[in-house]
Amino acid sequence: KKKEAEMNISQDLRKRRQREMTYSNEGIEYKGGQLYVEALLKAESNATLMGDPKVSKFLPMKVYTLEDPEIPIPGFIKLAQDEHNRMRLRNSPGFRILGRKCFVLVTKHFRAIREEYIESCCGRGNAVRIQHVILVGHSGIGKSLSFSQEYQVQAFMKREKVAFYSVHEARVYLYAPQKEGRYVCQQVNISDKTFWTSKIWSDFDDVNAHLIIDPRRGNGPGFYNPVEINAFVVYLTSPNSELKTFQETIGDVESKEVCVNRCDVEEMKVVAKALSLDFKEMERRMERTAGQLRPIVSETRYKKFEERQEYAWRRTSKAHPAEMIHIGDLRVSSKIFALEAVLEEGDGEAELFSEKKVVVPQSAWVLSKLYENHQQNVITDLKGLEAEKWFFMELYQGCELKGRPLPKNVARGLGLQEKIHTFSQKNKLITYSSGTKTNQGKFKKDVLESKNRDAFFICPKGFPAIDGASGKRKLFQATIAGSKIVKKATITLLRHFGASKECKADVYFVVPHRIYETFSISFQGGVDGAVGKAALDMANFWVVGIDVVESIERHWDERLGD
Repeated sequence: KKKEAEMNISQDLRKRRQREMTYSNEGIEYKGGQLYVEALLKAESNATLMGDPKVSKFLPMKVYTLEDPEIPIPGFIKLAQDEHNRMRLRNSPGFRILGRKCFVLVTKHFRAIREEYIESCCGRGNAVRIQHVILVGHSGIGKSLSFSQEYQVQAFMKREKVAFYSVHEARVYLYAPQKEGRYVCQQVNISDKTFWTSKIWSDFDDVNAHLIIDPRRGNGPGFYNPVEINAFVVYLTSPNSELKTFQETIGDVESKEVCVNRCDVEEMKVVAKALSLDFKEMERRMERTAGQLRPIVSETRYKKFEERQEYAWRRTSKAHPAEMIHIGDLRVSSKIFALEAVLEEGDGEAELFSEKKVVVPQSAWVLSKLYENHQQNVITDLKGLEAEKWFFMELYQGCELKGRPLPKNVARGLGLQEKIHTFSQKNKLITYSSGTKTNQGKFKKDVLESKNRDAFFICPKGFPAIDGASGKRKLFQATIAGSKIVKKATITLLRHFGASKECKADVYFVVPHRIYETFSISFQGGVDGAVGKAALDMANFWVVGIDVVESIERHWDERLGD
C-alpha cells in the first residue's frame, strides 16, 4: 500500500510537471496584445474630457477612441468587434471607451494601496499589507471593460508589468515592458490551478506586477490561486456569487473593497453624445434600467433586460426571489434591486466611491411596482383604526384634496360643486386610550371647546357617526366602503356641536382615491325623511380621496433618504 501511494504521488507530480511545461510552451508572444498596448496609449494621449463638472460631480468623463477595428482588446475581443461594427453604422470614428471619473479616482486609490503593498514587501513602511483590492458595482456599469482599460493604461504609461486574467476567455494575457520601449504580450489558456506554479508565471510574477481578474458568472475567479501569487491583485465584480466566491478564495487575508454607483443622468447625456445615441430613447429605457449602461446602449440588450426584469418581478412577488445580489444573508434579483455606494456629501475625490454600500430599488419602474404592491396591501388592511390612522395622518400633516359634494342630486340643487379643500397642518394629534363613555364624553368636550384649531382629534374606539375632527365644524369619517348611510347619530352630534342652517358644518367622507368618483351616501329614511332633512340643514357632505400611491411614495422616499 505504501508503494502504491508513493507511485500515485509520483504520477501526480509527473502530470503536474507536464501541465506546467504545457503552459510554458503555450506562452508564445501575442502580437495583438502589443498592438493593443500601443493603441491604448495613443487613445489615452488623445482622450477627450466630456461633460461639465459644474453640472455633476461625476463629470468630466474621459472618453478614449480606439480607431483601428483590426486591433483586438484582449479579454473583450468579440465585444470590441461588435462595438466597432455598431459605431461604424453610427458614423463614429471608432470604438469608444468611457473613462468615468469615479473609475479614474478608484484607479488612483488602488495605486496608492499598491505602493504601500510594495513598500511593505520590501521591508519599508508600517502600513497593513493589502495585496487584494476589489471593485464592486452593479452589473453593466463598465467595471470590466472601461475600468480595466483605465487601470491598465495607467500601468502601461509607467512601464509596469500587467497580467489580465479573463475567466470568460479562460485565458491570461501577460504584458511585460522591454528595454527598447515596446511591450511584449504573451497569452496562455488556463485549464487548472497549476498555471500559477508554471515557469511562465513564476518568471513574470513579482510584487511590482499587477494582476487584474475579470470573473465570469458561475465561475467566479476561475482557477485563481492566491497562495502562489506575489503580484498586486485587482478583482472586478458585481455584488453576486462571484464576489462571495472570491472572498472565500482569498480567505482571511487583508483586502480592500470599494463600491461605485451606476451612471447618473448627466453621465448618460455624455454617453449619448460619445456613442451617437438618442438621449430621449435612453431616458425612456432608464425608467426600467436606471444607470446601467449595458442595456441602455443596445436595443437588443434592453429588450432582453425588460423580459428578465418582468420575470424577476414575478418571482420576487412570490416566496423565493431570484438570487442575484449577495450581500451577507441577502439574496435578491439585480433586475429588481441595485447596489449603490453610500457617498459622502462634498466635492472631494473620495465622494465618488465608498466602502459602504446599500441595496436600493433598481429603477423608477421597480419603485412604481413596489408602491403598487404596498398600496394593495395597505388598502387590503385598511380596516377600522388602521384606516383612520393612515388617512388622518395625511390630514394632520396638512394637504389639499379634491372634494365632491354629496349626495350628487341634492348638491346640484344646493349650488355645490367639486372643489379643492385645504386642510392646514396641525400642531397636535390628540387620541384617546379607550372607547369608554368617559373618553367619548371627553372627546366631544375637547372638540367643542377647541378654539385655535391647531389640533386634530381622533375619536375613541366605538364612537358613533364620525372618526375624527379638526374642530366642531370639520368632521371626518374614514371608510374603504363604496357607500355609507347617514343615521340619526350624525344628527345628534351635529346638534351637540352647534351646527345649524345658518352655521353649517362640513362632514367629510375620507376614502381611497380609487373609489373617489363612485362613492355615494344615502340617508336613513331617505333624503326627504327626518334624518335626511335635518342632516342637510345642518351640514354639507363631501367625499375626499386620499391618493394612497402618492402617500406611499412619500413614505418610501423618506425611508430611502434615511
